[in-house]
Amino acid sequence: MTDKLEPKAAFKLIRRLMKNFIYDPGFEPGNEWIYASQESSQYGERLQFWLDGKSIPFDEKIMVIICCPHPEISEMIWSYFLKNWPELLVTEDIIVTNESFTWALEYKTQKIARFGRKSNII
Repeated sequence: MTDKLEPKAAFKLIRRLMKNFIYDPGFEPGNEWIYASQESSQYGERLQFWLDGKSIPFDEKIMVIICCPHPEISEMIWSYFLKNWPELLVTEDIIVTNESFTWALEYKTQKIARFGRKSNII
């Protein structure tokens, strides 16, 4: 994507696209949401393992979209997010996506997250 979207437009676009995403399974059968917390090393390691398994290139540019009260965007690369997720997944609902909006990691302040990819089905 060459043109930069305003945060509000990017938020609306990714939310609309996510309705048709296919979500990876979580740790519980039949549930796409996972517990995303670092309150114990076990939970932190489990989340890190889950994030590492998403097959996203370490140097891929991503956008971290803070959802409310007003959408904001921070740009970084995936490897930075992987190293710093404990500081990024804290007090605000966020959506992490690439510049092409082909996948998204959605985090809710209830300490849950899910990961989905664009469906190839037309």
